[in-house]
Amino acid sequence: MTTHDFQSGLIALKRRFLAGLPERAAEIASLTGALSKSGPCPLQLRQLHLASHKLAGISATYGLAQLGEVARHTETCLEACLTQAPTDQYLRKVLQTADLLRQELNRVIYTDSFAQMP
Repeated sequence: MTTHDFQSGLIALKRRFLAGLPERAAEIASLTGALSKSGPCPLQLRQLHLASHKLAGISATYGLAQLGEVARHTETCLEACLTQAPTDQYLRKVLQTADLLRQELNRVIYTDSFAQMP
């Protein structure tokens, strides 16, 4: 495998990651919408935690450090919520951090990240 082949492979992976961001943003919006309507559902909290965990882990790999930081913050907020019975106040905090994550996803989707792809 040549350096060019390796770089081409990385570019293809980043394109696929970026192309999947709208779906990830929709998932987060759906989960936060359901949580705001129904209250602290353990299954939805775990799904939101997993979604933010995945974004936190992979974003920096593709040069999206800010997205990774916001996702990590959301993940950390949710960890506390999963280990104890969430209060309404804590659920509001989770929803606020998840909304920041959704906003950051939209910023990445609709701004320079796609334009910078070779």
